[in-house]
Amino acid sequence: MSPSEIKKGTEEDIEIDRYQYSKNAYYDVLAKDLEFLPMRLVLHPGAKTLTEHDPIELGNFIKWVYPHQGEISCVITKDEGIERHTIKKTDKPFWFKSTYPHYFENNSKRKSSCLIIQIPKYR
Repeated sequence: MSPSEIKKGTEEDIEIDRYQYSKNAYYDVLAKDLEFLPMRLVLHPGAKTLTEHDPIELGNFIKWVYPHQGEISCVITKDEGIERHTIKKTDKPFWFKSTYPHYFENNSKRKSSCLIIQIPKYR
């Protein structure tokens, strides 16, 4: 028997929703029934997400960004100007108010990923 046959039926099936910006930029929602929204963002070399922001009239939304693999830049447009945060696997996580317009990009030569936790959940 193969390991997958032995393991079959012993764990809960985890359903992951995938949201694609393109075939080279997507995020997977890792859990649905939580007070926060955990996502894994994957960016292939040269890929970037669309610019997005959470509606300020619906709350004060925060995104925590935890580096996982490779190097990802988060570009945030604030009233004071544009901020660029580039994180690598060994860097500490950072957070920002996701009501500001922002996007993520991968300017490196390898596939990169990070864990994003949004509090509170908005989708």
